[in-house]
Amino acid sequence: MSRAKEQIFFTSFIWLVMLAALFIAKDWPVRASIIILLLGSIDVVLALIQLRLDFIAARAEGAKILRPTFEVQAIEHQGRWGSLEIWAWLWGLFFAIHLIGFLVALP
Repeated sequence: MSRAKEQIFFTSFIWLVMLAALFIAKDWPVRASIIILLLGSIDVVLALIQLRLDFIAARAEGAKILRPTFEVQAIEHQGRWGSLEIWAWLWGLFFAIHLIGFLVALP
């Protein structure tokens, strides 16, 4: 099954769950159901918008998707003193916070 169909099924499931919540909450007292009715109605509208976007994506699934590539250079090993310097700064901050206080030591 393609990813677009999976997204359509998932969004449809969420939409049906929200509709069921609205249907169940309509018989409750107003004070008990106000949050469900408010948020559920917003969720139903948003799920319909997402469903429309999923159908558009399913139609365009055959087209080639251009995705950016983020290539990062590998971190070079600095030797053992590089990590010791970091730990010294962290422990120094820790002791400064305990000695002179957070608001003074942090800046």
